[in-house]
Amino acid sequence: MRVNFKKVFFIISLLSLATATVLAQTIVVKGKITDKAGKPVDNVSVSILDADGRIISGAKTDIEGNFVIKNVSPKNRISVSSIGYKTITRNIGSATTLNFTIEDAQTDLG
Repeated sequence: MRVNFKKVFFIISLLSLATATVLAQTIVVKGKITDKAGKPVDNVSVSILDADGRIISGAKTDIEGNFVIKNVSPKNRISVSSIGYKTITRNIGSATTLNFTIEDAQTDLG
């Protein structure tokens, strides 16, 4: 049985390029959540949403308001929510750092 090395090399090269392309399409998104006064907000839910609005992955902010989410597609959206605050949703695009300032959702009752 004779192996054609040119064909084998070509196939291996194509598989390597396909793998590199798939890996290059994910990014790490990090950021900080603060309130209007500039103070960090901890325990905020940060979710990655697909095109249909389903949650793919997520994280909570630490005590300093920081979050990090790995393996994020630039096509997805990011949503930030916490009890007592308005929910914010943005497109990710090519951004790797996304900082948010969240506003109170409370309204006067009377």
